[in-house]
Amino acid sequence: MFMLPSEGPKISGSRANYGVGSRVELNCTSAKSKPAALLHWYINEQPAENEYEFDSLTTLHSNGLESSSLGLRFIDIIISNIVSKIALKVQLESRQRRAD
Repeated sequence: MFMLPSEGPKISGSRANYGVGSRVELNCTSAKSKPAALLHWYINEQPAENEYEFDSLTTLHSNGLESSSLGLRFIDIIISNIVSKIALKVQLESRQRRAD
């Protein structure tokens, strides 16, 4: 069985603004699918470092579908005097298992 998610992933834990040195901790959860979606965090269009991602989980639901979740945690530190913005995004990748 192969079923795409019916909606995009949900991000929780975010705030509108973070100050320099703030701890950023977010969670992304995919909608139910089969198989579970792969989630990838990006910071400023670059893949997040492995040490920033945590709690990669797959949940099996009673209807046989699965959902994925992946956390992101880092400290927002600006190393120069230039004010910058951090852009975060999550990429959801569906995967299909081959029947051999």
